[in-house]
Amino acid sequence: IVLRRPAVWAIAQGETVVSPWESDALLADVREALSTIEPVLDVALESVDVRATGLGPELRLVVTLAAGLDESTLKAVVSEIHSRATSSLVLTQATDSLEIALRSGSTGR
Repeated sequence: IVLRRPAVWAIAQGETVVSPWESDALLADVREALSTIEPVLDVALESVDVRATGLGPELRLVVTLAAGLDESTLKAVVSEIHSRATSSLVLTQATDSLEIALRSGSTGR
């Protein structure tokens, strides 16, 4: 079993360890950070390393996008999602590794 950096930090500070995919505060922060990106319909957080092996990312950021985006728009949106995710102090403190997954949603917002 591997303890990720945020868990070790929380223990060292005497705080309760909250898995990032279970944190309502983290989800709210990420939703707020991505809320003004027009094609983003929804955001969710999922565990990736469920066996705590330390192999691969700790957290998956699942972003549901409006269907029908062309390639250049999709590239710009992914770049903006990445930029905002890596700029989030709450996110960077809550997890040591992140995978971004895209899902296609409906065409309406």
